[in-house]
Formats: sequence, structure tokens, C-alpha cells
Amino acid sequence: MKQSLPPTNDGRERGKRAEHLPSSQVVTPDLGQPAPAPDQSVPTPTLGEATAVWARIGFLSFGGPAGQIALIHREVVEDRRWLDEKTFLSALNFCMLLPGPEAMQLATF
Repeated sequence: MKQSLPPTNDGRERGKRAEHLPSSQVVTPDLGQPAPAPDQSVPTPTLGEATAVWARIGFLSFGGPAGQIALIHREVVEDRRWLDEKTFLSALNFCMLLPGPEAMQLATF
């Protein structure tokens, strides 16, 4: 007996491609949020803005590397959208392969 999967957040069946949807309505499978349109540019932070964000992360990052990585993700990917989810996860995967503290390497990336 074949078991069907529950629908995704946007009502599509799992495993179905979203080719029929406009690019502004394509839903990313891991976030459930609309993907940015291809013509939208990623905001480039100023030196002052980047310094303020990284200082905030430094002051609020209790809980070791797991807490730091979660805070970096929230600030850089979700709130500021300086990186997309795929780039962040690729960087995190690369940092996990390298010896040393992952949070520091990810912040350096």
C-alpha cells in the first residue's frame, strides 16, 4: 500500500515541482517562505551596519557554538537577508569539515 505524504505549506503535494508558479511565489522546501525574485538584489551592508550586527552577535552569543551559529543564522539569513539559506548552509557544511571552532570560521566566511 502506497502511503501519501501530507501537502506542503502552500498546498502542493510533496515531490511536485513548482514550475507553474511565478518566481515570486515559489516556496523553498526548507523554510516555507517565498523565495526572493531573481531580479531582487541582495542588500550589501555598510561597514557600520556590519560592525553593529557582529558586535550584537558577540554580546548576545551565550550557549557556545550552537547558540552562536543560531544567532548568526537569524541575523544574517532571516532578519538582514545578507545571505540566502543555501549559501549559509553550504558555508556551515564547509566549516564543519575544517578543524577548529565552527562558529568562528562561519563568522569569518
